[in-house]
Order: sequence, then C-alpha cells, then structure tokens
Amino acid sequence: MKTVTHTQIPLPDKPIHKLNKKEMKIFRQWMGLDPGGPVIAYPSEEEIKHRNKRERWKKRFAGKGKSEPSLLIRKEQIQHMRANIKKHSAAKKWCQDILQRANEVIDLPTDFFDTFIPDTGLWNRGGNFCPNCVHKKSPEGINRYFWQWDWKSPDTLTCPYCHITYPHANYPENGILELPRLQKTYTFHILKEELETKDWRLGDNAGKFVNQPIHVSFTGNIRALKIQWAIDRTEDLSLAYAFTGKKTYIKPLEKILQRFAQVYSGYPLHSYFQDTVDADPGYATDHADALPTVFKRNASISVYDGRHGYNHEKTTTRFTRVATGLWGCSRIATELSTTGGAFLKLFQAYDLVKKHITQKSRQKIEQDFLLELFLDVKAYEPLSNKAGPVRASRVAFGLVYNNKTELNAGLKGYHKILEGQFHPDGSMKESPIYGHKPIGEDLWRIPEMMRGTQDLYANSLLEKAFQAFTDIATPEGKYPPLDDSYVYSGTPTRTFDIAAKRCQILIPGDGGAPPSDFAILNTDLSNRPKRPSSGKAFNHYYEGRHLACVGFGSGAKHTQLYFLGEDGHRGHRHAGPLTLQLFANGREIFPDLGYICDHPGNQWVKATASHQTVTIDGQNLYPGTASSLLGFATKGSAHFVDMHLQHTNGTSLRRAITLLRKPDGLPILIDLFDVEGASFHDYNTRIIAPPKSLKIEPELQPRKNSLYQNHSFYPLKDFQTAGKTDGGWKATWGRGQEKVQAHILTASTEVITYRSPGWRSQMEITSEPNKYLDTLVLRNRKKHSRFVVVYEIIKGQSQLRRATLNTSGEHPTITLSLTKNKTTIITMPNHIQQHSETLWQVK
Repeated sequence: MKTVTHTQIPLPDKPIHKLNKKEMKIFRQWMGLDPGGPVIAYPSEEEIKHRNKRERWKKRFAGKGKSEPSLLIRKEQIQHMRANIKKHSAAKKWCQDILQRANEVIDLPTDFFDTFIPDTGLWNRGGNFCPNCVHKKSPEGINRYFWQWDWKSPDTLTCPYCHITYPHANYPENGILELPRLQKTYTFHILKEELETKDWRLGDNAGKFVNQPIHVSFTGNIRALKIQWAIDRTEDLSLAYAFTGKKTYIKPLEKILQRFAQVYSGYPLHSYFQDTVDADPGYATDHADALPTVFKRNASISVYDGRHGYNHEKTTTRFTRVATGLWGCSRIATELSTTGGAFLKLFQAYDLVKKHITQKSRQKIEQDFLLELFLDVKAYEPLSNKAGPVRASRVAFGLVYNNKTELNAGLKGYHKILEGQFHPDGSMKESPIYGHKPIGEDLWRIPEMMRGTQDLYANSLLEKAFQAFTDIATPEGKYPPLDDSYVYSGTPTRTFDIAAKRCQILIPGDGGAPPSDFAILNTDLSNRPKRPSSGKAFNHYYEGRHLACVGFGSGAKHTQLYFLGEDGHRGHRHAGPLTLQLFANGREIFPDLGYICDHPGNQWVKATASHQTVTIDGQNLYPGTASSLLGFATKGSAHFVDMHLQHTNGTSLRRAITLLRKPDGLPILIDLFDVEGASFHDYNTRIIAPPKSLKIEPELQPRKNSLYQNHSFYPLKDFQTAGKTDGGWKATWGRGQEKVQAHILTASTEVITYRSPGWRSQMEITSEPNKYLDTLVLRNRKKHSRFVVVYEIIKGQSQLRRATLNTSGEHPTITLSLTKNKTTIITMPNHIQQHSETLWQVK
C-alpha cells in the first residue's frame, strides 16, 4: 500500500456527487471503500502542530489542581449523606447498592481493568437495531445501547425483544472499517439485503437512522458498554470512600483512570452517524466541522455523495464535516452531551479521592486522560441545548484549577443557555423536554458548584423555568406534549428536589419515586416535601411562547386546555400553528403525538395534518412569524382565548376558543376557526378513543384518493367521504360511558374520515402496529373558511341536547340547549378581517 504525505485527493475540488465515473473510482479507493488507494503518512505536519499545542496546554495544569474536594460533594454533602443513611430507608438502600457495586470492584484482580477497558474505541450507538427481529418485534433506530449485558460475562449481547445472543453465526461481523493511519480496525454486520444489491456501499438497503445508512457492530457495542461500566464504577468507588472513609476504594478507582490514560489517545472520533476519523483524535475533534475529506471513514459512499442523509451533498474532495458536526461526536461516549457527562462523572469522582493519589500518578492521569477529555468537551463553543455539560465542565475545571477564564466562560454560557431555552417569563423556546434537557444534563451542577460563592437561584431565569414546569404540568403530572416532547415523560425527580430545596417550588410528577441523589446529599430527608402527583387548573397566557393555558378544577381529573400560538422560533417545533390539547376527567381528549426522536415515524408526528388545527392546501405550515393574542378571559365557569396568526405567505388564521364547565364538572369546548388565503382548508380533528369508534351522521362511502400521504412514512388508512354537507350534524368518538361528541355547525365542501398513526413512541410501532386514531376532516374549497364545532366531553349521559349557530345578527351567536332547560348563549367574534376585535359574551 502506497504512503503519501499530502492530504489532497488527486481530483478536482468539487462536490463528490458531481464526480464522473472515473473520478469516483479514484475517490472510493482513497477513502478505503475500494482496495488500491494510498495511505496518508501519520501524523501529518498539521496534526503534529495541533498535538503539540494540546500537550503544552495540558502540561500547564496537570497535577496542579486543588487537592481538597472543590465540586459537588464537599464536607456539607457528606454530612447530609451520612445522616440520611442512618435514618431513612431510601438513602440506606441507595448507599447499600453503591457499596455492593464498589465492593465487587475492590475484590477484582489488580490487573482486571488492563484488559477489560479496551484499547480500541467504541462503535456509536446511533440507530442501533437487532437484525434478527427489527420491524418484527423491535423498532429500527433505537438510539441507545438497548442490549441486555452483564459485566461478568462481558463479551456477549442479548436482544431484550427476541432474546437472540450476539455474536451469532447467522449475523457475522462481515464488514470492515479500516483506519490505516491510526492502525485500528472496526468490524460490523452487513445485512443480507445489502449484500444482495449490486453495490452495498451505496447504503440503499442498509439500516437507516434519520435516512442515514448505519450498521451494527456487536463487538463495538460491547466495547462501549465496557467503557461506560468502568466510568460508572468510578462514581461508586468515590462515593463508597466518602461514606466509609476507607482508602481501599481508591486504588481500583486509580487503576481505572490509569488504564484510560493508557488507551484514550487511541480512541478516534466517532459520530452519531458512524463516521470515524482516521486522524489524531484531538485534531479530529477540533476540526470536526471542517475536516480534510480524506480523513473521514464511513462504510457507505452516500455519506460523501448525498445519496442518503442530509447535507452530505456539500462534501467536496477537499473538505467535509463529520456527519452531525461536533455536537454529535465523541471519542468515549455517544455525542457531545454524553461526553460532557462522562467527564463530569470522572472529574467528580477524582475530585473526592485525588489527595490520596501520588503526584506522579495524578500528573499522568490528568495529562493523558482527564485534561484530554476536557479539551474534547471544551471544543464545542455553541450554546445549544447540548451545551449544558460543556459549560458545567468548564466551571468544574475553573474551580479545581482556580482558572478564572474557564470559570467565567462556564458561567457566561450557563446564562446564555438558559436564555436560549427559555423566554423571560419562563416558558420554553423549544419544547418542555428540550427546555429541561440542558438543565437535567448537568447544567444543574453549575449553581450547585457555585453555592457559597454566588447564588444563581434567587430571582433567576432558572427559578422562572421551574415555576413554568410546575404550572404547565398536565393533570397526569407530565410534560404537555408541546412540539418535540415525549408524551409519557415529565420532570425528573432530581429536578423536583432541586426546585423544592433551592426555590421552594414543587413540580408535579411521580410522588412515589425515591429521593434523588441530590436530595440525599443536600437535604434532611425528614423534611423533604411530598411531591404532588397533579396540580390545579392553570389559567395564564405566556407572552414568551404565546401559549394560553385555561382550565378549571384540581387534582388528577381537572380540566386543562393548552392553546399553542407561535413565537417565530423553529427549533424542535412541529408544523402545528394554533393547535389545541385538552385533558379532562383523567383523560387526554385532543392528542398530540409528542416526539419519537429521529425515527421515520416522526415525519407524521411533526406534520400539520397530525395536529388539532387546519391544514392549508394540504401542506405543512411552519409559520416563522409570531401570533397575536386578541382576547383572554378566565373568570367564572366560562373561559375564552382568541388568537390570530398572519403568515408571510399571505394566509391568515384566527382561532377563538370558549371553554365552559357543565354542571357535571366536565367541559364543553366551542371552537371557532377562521382561515383566509390559498385554495382549500382542512379542519382536522381526532380524539383519544378506541379504534374505529368514530360515528358520524352523514353517510360515508369509500374515498378513492388519500390525503397527506407525502407527509407520512407510514400509510394513512381507510379514507371515506360523505361529500358536501350543511352544518347541524354530529360526530361521536368512543364507546360506553366515555365519549366525545362534536356538533358541527358550519357547512363543508367535503367531509372526510380516515385513520392516522397513533404511535407516541417508536417502541409502539412494533408493539402496537394497529394503533391508529380515527380522524375527521372538514374540508372547504374556498379562499375564506369558517369552522364552528362544539365539543362535549361525556361520561355517562350527554348534557348537551342541541347546539345551533345564528349568523343573522351583527355578530354570530351559538346557543347551547342543556338538560334541565338550561340555555347558554355565546356571542362570538366576527370575520377574520376584523381581527382586532375581542368581543365575546356568555349569557
């Protein structure tokens, strides 16, 4: 194999997808996709310069930090911990579990970690799957190491879905990724379907993760699990020492760090999408966004030519970007945030015991591992939702080494991250889970590490965010699934404990969960407040997020409506302008599918048509402009919200919502939705109800053509039509006692029903393949449409006998005839063009 010194492929400087057949042959050889290419001498002059720069920087600090603990666990925390362990069973069990794991480690042979911690790096988990049962029992694109694995038998993996154990003869690691410069070899499994194609390197039949070809390496996953297990044991060993004061826990911790100091220099940079960089790992990390193309190695040519994935068409013969950019890269973990988390866990453990480690050993551990890892973390400068661990790492470094530059960079980033995730009123700029993401992923450490020096809680944006998490919690104590937020998740216990202790704010959630590590280390558990499982109805308009919350009652069955406007931002957003979500009587009524990460099903989850709103000309609508609040009233048993959105494409949407409380405590919701512009408007509505329970009064017939299929990777099913209808008919979802009945009061050009995917996690796609929602569409082929629908939430007998719309007067009125001869008349806003008015009246 020929060795060359230059890093430029002998081809014209142009995008890879524009190479001709002859040029592509040369490119594939140079990239190791085909045999016969040369190898660039290692290290290059640029790599040598960069490595020397890193080593000089590390030498300034290695072995020179404070000896006494300076981070999260100091004398105060150890006192709390020991006191809680004596008095409280949850703390005692927490301690016993840690001691059990730590004691297992101290009983191991002294050279155990010399072979257990591998000298070859991990294989990134991005898009993991089990080739034996994917699409049958398990979903594709599981973005975690989901395998059953035991450190006592560490060289096998078992799938928790089909229970096959790998390595397995039927699924050999028949693919090889060579890093000739670093002299590393990675093996992976090539699917049978790939090998049946003319060129498997094209990635057409490979597993996919965000449309990116990916492969599973069982041995690489095993190495990843070994690495993480060893990192986790440093935490156990350091805490065991803190509990007991026994120095026997320190030596194995030192051995783990010494082994990482030996091997970390040989861990190359990997990306979320399985790019691996065949260059000095520090150089690769610091150049991840502008890397010589010849250094990037991937099993599939489409990573370079744009055949699959996103933005790869920008790769040229000279320069490329590691697939995700630096945020999705790591040498020791999965991505930036987990890399930062690994550093903070290791640095915290080291902080507790380092005064008992010799100066020579400390210098080696810091120079060759901890400070190298810190530089990898520090390399990420942007202040995104991934950056919480980065800025917490810089604060930790600044405190240990008394370095004001890093300390100030960490603190400045802390404030900027919060400002990037939350509006001044505490509402989330992205979504509830992504607002919490940097906090939960180690940003919370910063105000804790700074305690005694600087109070970062009082009157802070973090305090306002805690209050917003409290106020917007659903009756189930979860995050409302606004934009990219998981339906089944809520604020974690640790965040509850921090908010309760530092800000006296009680965020609803799982009250039965044991106290977090924060509570055990920082509070007297005897005085720990009980976590409420649910709050009370919240009536408020968040000017930041343009989110209106209205409801009534308290407890798990209270009524809560979320009416989501637009603030002009795009990050982790859905195409669902002016959408609704409703909870009542312990039920979710109007659903949002939430978030299923980077799974192909997310195409539908984010689409306008999957939301409780209007689709214009059948297209997704990401407004990019802010909505305006025209009316908001929440006194008594009748609440009202009126919002308007003027889109830059000329379309205009106005939605006025009236929420009434019936005598039985359940709500009636009156929805007035005006749309102007474009050719046709579809009012989509669906209810959480048993499948195939939707009944409508107009007669249905099969519809020849489907809708919205280009917005969903999975099929939309059973399209039926009732043709043109006048107003004054009903649709009902549900069976038995619990139903939702809709009174449709306006005419439609066509009434359509269909079944849309109801999966709310990627696991449900395989576990509940028939989970679909019955959807009703009111279509108007007009430039201006008005939809008026009255919904009654029913348990037992309906209390709404009739709903009528009168448009003969100056303003439209809706009359509700209820049981016991009770009548309610609602005067509503007029035409969309008069969007400045806020007239609303209930009699």
